[in-house]
Amino acid sequence: MGWNAQKGLFGRCEGNWKRVLRFLQAVEKSSGMVKTSASNMQVTTGRYHTLLIRDSSVYSCGSSLCGILGHGAETTQCVAFTRIRFPLLANVIQVSASHNHAAFVLQSGEVFTCGDNSSFCCGHNDTNRPIFRPRLVEVLKGVPCKQVAVGLNFTVFLTKQGELYTCGTNTHGQLGHGDTLDRPTPKIIEPLKGGGSVVQIAAGPSYAFSCN
Repeated sequence: MGWNAQKGLFGRCEGNWKRVLRFLQAVEKSSGMVKTSASNMQVTTGRYHTLLIRDSSVYSCGSSLCGILGHGAETTQCVAFTRIRFPLLANVIQVSASHNHAAFVLQSGEVFTCGDNSSFCCGHNDTNRPIFRPRLVEVLKGVPCKQVAVGLNFTVFLTKQGELYTCGTNTHGQLGHGDTLDRPTPKIIEPLKGGGSVVQIAAGPSYAFSCN
């Protein structure tokens, strides 16, 4: 969403940031897990790809630019939904996708990511190359998460304790640390500590919202 679009949304919400947040929460909720006659499902989309959760398994289709489909370097495109193989037996409860990367939350609270890590938005400091299969975010081991939200080249992690971590590009200050320095691995947002638990997050191309 460009600056003009952001101003337009702010205007339609009568200059009320709480209304903007409620709108974004509604958008986020609309892509959350829903019950169907067959099972619980969640669907999310990026620029040229679609990912869905069904019965704790993740499926993807579309263009695998930078490995976002999670099927390996040999896969460049899937024209039908194909199950993503995780390194371990994984019950996935939430997925978020952007233009070039995706993040997955497991029932255990572990987070996996895949896609273009050139901006370190996937949270892996040891490589700035594409990650073609879901990979555990090592920095968050022992820090169980309940939700992720990905923007353009950055990721927001919400822990079960109500704390926020962010990583990736920070050109516009979207990581929330009070500066514009990029973060190669998830870093806790210190200004929010002691201000109450965060219960929900949402991310746009170059901004993020949290609600407590």
